[in-house]
Formats: sequence, structure tokens, C-alpha cells
Amino acid sequence: MRAAAAIIVALACALIGAVTAHATDHVLGDEIKTSVLQYAHPIVDEDGNPVLGEYGNPLFSNFENMPVSTDENGKEYYDIDLFDHPDWLYRLHAEYTLRTKYLSAESRTVIYQLPKGFDVASGMALSGEVKSSDGKTTLGTYSIDAQNNTFVITFNDATVKANATSAVDGWLNIDMQIDEGFYSTGGEIDLPGSGVVVVVGKSYSIDVDKQHGNFDETARTLPYTVTIFSNYGTPGLVHFTDAVQNATIDFSTMSAMLTHADGTPETVGWCDADGKPLTVDEIGSGNSIDAYLPRLEAGETVTLTYTVKDPPISGNSVKIANDAHVSSTNAEGQTVSDEAKTEYWYDARTNIWKTAKVLTRTVVFAGKLSSTIGIRISKDGRSLIFPVTIRRANSAILN
Repeated sequence: MRAAAAIIVALACALIGAVTAHATDHVLGDEIKTSVLQYAHPIVDEDGNPVLGEYGNPLFSNFENMPVSTDENGKEYYDIDLFDHPDWLYRLHAEYTLRTKYLSAESRTVIYQLPKGFDVASGMALSGEVKSSDGKTTLGTYSIDAQNNTFVITFNDATVKANATSAVDGWLNIDMQIDEGFYSTGGEIDLPGSGVVVVVGKSYSIDVDKQHGNFDETARTLPYTVTIFSNYGTPGLVHFTDAVQNATIDFSTMSAMLTHADGTPETVGWCDADGKPLTVDEIGSGNSIDAYLPRLEAGETVTLTYTVKDPPISGNSVKIANDAHVSSTNAEGQTVSDEAKTEYWYDARTNIWKTAKVLTRTVVFAGKLSSTIGIRISKDGRSLIFPVTIRRANSAILN
């Protein structure tokens, strides 16, 4: 009668040292009979934000079997779409059979190498017991080397003894995520025992950030630096627009510098949607910019610098608002986009300036006027609060 081995991996946080293979270890290869790929997606609230569990980790839906597609040549494959689903979790269900006398007292360790293209999912338990399929019998232990994506099963004496007269059937449930390198390249992953290829589509990304320098009270100018970054590359040319309120863009100060992933800088020019080069005078006018920059490869950054001038003066104060947008689209309609909205206030009487993404409120407590400024430091709206107290002889409430 066959002994059945099942590895049940629970979600937990544990770390172990690297596992080293020895000459007496077995490496699972032809022993893998079938492999099935499953998926789970993050659970989100009505605003699209991930729902977090007790330990702050995202909660996922129940795993479902991925549908198998067939290409024009009859080849079966799983299609993983990193562009639309970059944060899905995957599970490999692999069944294996260890023939009679496969194990021995001197050779009881079995190693499974995760297929290239997958990584051990963060939060996965890295060690535990190997149970029988009915959960009643402990057949051994397992450990995981997350750095090398190696799964090591060490069977106990009872299982080794049983294998001397019968085969051992088992299965693995392995929670996985796509290797970082596949996000920017895409590729194919072979699943041992299934004959099915996993096709991983390339992902794209774009982020924009905008910062200002100090307001020049004499020249009435304000310098800006815009940083456009792509972690995985953009699907096409980068479309950049910027609308400035209460100021005029000085196009003679405009510059664009591309920094490659290896740190090499390169001056780049502007173009239209078809890639035709544009002069600085053609990228916009007055208070707006609307033009294209070259497509970004993974890890590349474009840094734009320019100055705005002639803001309207109300007494001795200045307010300038900006709304910069970036987007990129390819022929298949895949689009990535981001925006950076900023507001700037300057009071020449106190030489104080306030910066981008600011929320303010004022309260009076114990005869002191306290103005609390919250500076938004991330796109999801989380804030750091910096209290500023101004002493006055008499209390006053400001609206």
C-alpha cells in the first residue's frame, strides 16, 4: 500500500539558513507527475485599497485554478498578465511519486527547485512538518531556502521504512510570486510534469514627482524640478503635460536629462506623438507644456528643470499651483499614468514658504494660536503632521 505525503504550507513569518544539497540528496524531476497553477488576488475595499490582515499583510481571495489557453499551434499555456495584475499571488500544486526504494536511511532528503521565474511568496512559512494526506501521520519535515527558491523534504525513519516495500505519493502546495526580473522582460516558465508553459507578459510603470526651489523675490521667479521614473519601463513615448496657475513658464530655462539604469546621463529632446522632434518653442506656450519624451527602459529616469515667472502679487504674497501629468501607451492600448499636483505659497513679509500637497487647520488653545500643517508625502494620502505654535497676546480664531 502506498504512503501519501502532503506538504501544507501556512502563512507565517520565519527565517531559516540556506539549504545546501549533498550528494545523497534526491532532486525531484521526473518524479513530478502533474503541476497545476492557481491564483489569488488581493482583497480591496470600495476605494480600491488593499484590505490588511492582523499582521499588516494584504488579504487574498481563495485560490482558484488558472484557465489553460491554447495557441495556434495547439500548445497549452497559462497566461499571467503582469500589466493588469501585478500583485496577484500564485500557488503551484505539484503531485509526485517516489518509486519503491527511492528513499534509504542514507538518502532520505528530497529537493524541489522552484521553476525559474517564480520566487517564494513573502509571508510564506519557511519550515514545518510533512503530513500524510489525511493529516494524521507525520512523514518528515520540510524547509525552504527562499534565496535560492529550494524546497527540502527530509523524511523520517517510518516513511523510509515504508518506502522499502511501496511507493510514496505526495503533493506540494507552494505560494509564489513572479520574479522581479520578469516584470521588465516577460518570458516563459516551464512547469515540470505538466507540459504546460507559463507565459508571463511584460509589465510597465511610470511615476512622476515635482519639487520647487526657493522663490526669488527680486526676479519674481520659482524654479521647478520634475522627475519621471519607470521601474519596469514604459509601453511607449512619455506624454508630459503641465498646467501652471498664476505664473508663466520661462521656456528658455527648460532642460531634459535622461539617466540610464547604469547611471549614465544623456540629454534628450522633445517630440510629438509620432516621434517627430520638437524645439523648445514648440512644446507649449504661456503657462502650459504638452509634448512627448522618449520611451523609458526599466530603471530609467528623466529629470526636467524649468522656471516659472511673473506671478500676480497680492500684497506681498504669491500663490502658484501646478498640475503635472505623465502617461504612456503602446499599440495594444496598455497605458500607465501618474500625476503630481503641487501648490506653493510665499509671504515676503515673513520670508516663509509652504510647499506641495499641504493641508492646514488652525485652533486656539490656552491663549496660543496653533497652526498645524500636514504635508502629504505619498500618493495614498498618508501625512506627517508638523505643529507650529505662534504666541499672541489675545486669542483669536482664524477661519
